[in-house]
Amino acid sequence: MPDEWRGVNLNTLGANIQREINGWNSDITSLKERWNQTLGVYRMDETQTNINIIDGMQGYATPVMTAKIDALVGNIVTACFGTSPIWQCLTDDSKSAQVGELETALEDIASKSRIEQTVAQSVLKAALCNYGMMMVTPKYGDHDEVIGIDTDWVEPEHAFVFPLNVEDVSRLKAIGHRYYLPKWEVEQKVDSGEWYEYASMGATDPNEWRIRTGNDLVQDTTTPSPEDGQLQLFQIIRKMKVEGEWGWYLINYGYQGMQVLSIEEYPYELPWYAPMRLLRTEKRIIGNDSIGFKAKGLALLINDLVTTMVHGLYMSAFSPLLLAGGKLPNGTNFILPGMVLEVDDPDARFQSVPSTFNPGEIPLMISQAENWMESAVGVSKLATSQNVAPDTKATTVNALTLSDQRRQNSIYETASEAIELLGQLLLMLFKAHYQEISAAYQGQTVLQDPSVLDAKYLLKATGKAGANPAELREKLNGLFAMAQQPTSRYDPNKIEERIADQLDLPFDPTTLQKDAFTQMQMVGQKLQAAGIPLGPVLQLGLKEWSDQQHAMSAGKALGGMSEQTANTGLLPAAGGSTDSQGNTPASGQGIGQNAPMPTGQAGGVPA
Repeated sequence: MPDEWRGVNLNTLGANIQREINGWNSDITSLKERWNQTLGVYRMDETQTNINIIDGMQGYATPVMTAKIDALVGNIVTACFGTSPIWQCLTDDSKSAQVGELETALEDIASKSRIEQTVAQSVLKAALCNYGMMMVTPKYGDHDEVIGIDTDWVEPEHAFVFPLNVEDVSRLKAIGHRYYLPKWEVEQKVDSGEWYEYASMGATDPNEWRIRTGNDLVQDTTTPSPEDGQLQLFQIIRKMKVEGEWGWYLINYGYQGMQVLSIEEYPYELPWYAPMRLLRTEKRIIGNDSIGFKAKGLALLINDLVTTMVHGLYMSAFSPLLLAGGKLPNGTNFILPGMVLEVDDPDARFQSVPSTFNPGEIPLMISQAENWMESAVGVSKLATSQNVAPDTKATTVNALTLSDQRRQNSIYETASEAIELLGQLLLMLFKAHYQEISAAYQGQTVLQDPSVLDAKYLLKATGKAGANPAELREKLNGLFAMAQQPTSRYDPNKIEERIADQLDLPFDPTTLQKDAFTQMQMVGQKLQAAGIPLGPVLQLGLKEWSDQQHAMSAGKALGGMSEQTANTGLLPAAGGSTDSQGNTPASGQGIGQNAPMPTGQAGGVPA
C-alpha cells in the first residue's frame, strides 16, 4: 500500500476511520440489545417471555405485535407508492412545463430498480428500530458500463454513520455500511489492482472470520478452506479536504488491518445512502426510541398473560398429586397425566390437590394491553382484520378509522423525508448517466427533451397528501366534478388520467382511450347541440371519417384511405384547409371560419 494518495497520508486516514467506526459501534452497543429483543418479539420467538409456571413447558408467543407492525408497514408503503407519480418535481426553471415527463421517467426507473421492496424492508426496520438504511447505486455490466440503477437496504447494525448526533446526511462526516467478503475475493481485487495490498489477510483476530447464519454473522468454525472465510470490510463515503478542496470520497476499508484498501473521488453531489426513520423524537439519525420498542413491552405482557392462562388451565386439568405412606419408584421424579405407577407399600395413598386457578380477569387484561398497543403503534383492530365487539357502533368504527389515518399520516410525514431523498438520489444518477440508463431501460426513460435534466429540482413525495388511496380517489372525483363546470380552469382529461392511475388496473388504461377523430366527433356533436353551427370543412371531415369507419367495419376496401388520411389529414390546420368545394380559404382562414367563434376557442374548435 502506498503511504500517500494526493497528499493524504493513508496510514493516518486508516487510523482516523478506525476511531470513527469504534465510536459508532460503541454508541449503538446498547441499542443493538434493544433491537434484538424487539426483533425477537416481532418474530414470535418463544423465548421472549418473562414467566414460566410449569417446569419444562415453554412460554407462548402471540402475533399481536407482528400483525400491527406488518399493517403499519403495509400502509406506509402503500402511501409511498399508491399514488402516481411517486414524486413531484418542483422547479422555477422555464422548463417546468416538461417536468411531467421527468416524473414519469423517475417512476419507471423506480419500478425497474426494486425500490418498493427496498423501501418495505427499510420501513420494517425503522418501525422496529427507528433506523433503516437504503442505498441507490449505479448498476454495472460485465465491462463496468452503467446498465441501470440498483437499490438495496442495509441492516441497522451494519449501517455506519458518524457522528450520530446530526439529522441531515449532508452534514455527516462519514456514512457507509459494513459488509463481508471471502478472502479469495479480496485477493482477486488486490491482484487486479482494484485494491491495495491488504496486510491483514491472515486474519489474526478470530472475530474477523465470519460466516452468515440467517441474518447473523457468527465466528466460523466449519469453513473447509481458510480462503472461504469472511473478512469484515466497510464501504464509506467520507467528507475530506484533499489538495485544499473539501469533497466526498469513496473508500473501501479493512477493519482488522486498519487499512484503506481503495480511495477515489466520489463523483456525485450527495452520498448514495438514505436513512429511514418513522419517529422524530430526537435530533439524530439513530435514535433511542422506536414504535417497535414501545410495543415490545406490551407484547411481552400479553405473552406472559397468555402463558399464565395456558399453564394455569393445564394445572387445573391435571391437578398435582400428594403421595402419603410410601415413595415413588426409583427414577421417577414427577408424575405425568396418564402414568401408571407401581408402589410397593400397601399403605401408600395418592391424594389430588385441587387447583384454585381462575383465569377470569386475564382476557380483560389482554384486551386492555392490546388497546394500549394500538395507541403505541397507531393501528387498531380494524386494520388487522380482528373482530370488534358486536355492539360496536358505526360512529366508533369511523372514529377508529379516522384515528388510524391521523396517526399513520403523522408517521408518514417523517418517513416521506427518506422517500424524497431516495427520489433525489434516483434523479442524481439519472442525470449523471442519462444516455446509458435510457438506452438500457428504454420506454418512458427516454426524454423528448433531455435538457429538462439541466434544471435543479426539489422532489416532494406525492403520498404526503394522504396515506389512503381510496380517499385520494374520492378527492380526484370531486376535482373532476369541478372541472365539468363551464368556468372551470381544470382539464377534465388530465384529471381522468390521474384517476385511472389510482385504480391499480391490471392493464394499461391508455389502451382504452378514444382516437382523436372520435373525440373530435363528440366535440362536434356537443357544439351542434349547443346551437353552434359547424364550419363546412369540419362537417365534411367528420362525415368522411364516419363513412370510413362504416366501410371498414363492413370489410370494404377503401383503396388507401388510411394513408390519404395520414398524409393530408381530414382536419387540416388553419391556413392549409380546403372548403367543401375543394377551394383553399384565404390566408389566415381555416376550419370553422364561417361559424361564430366562442370566447376562448380557436377556429370554432375548443383550444
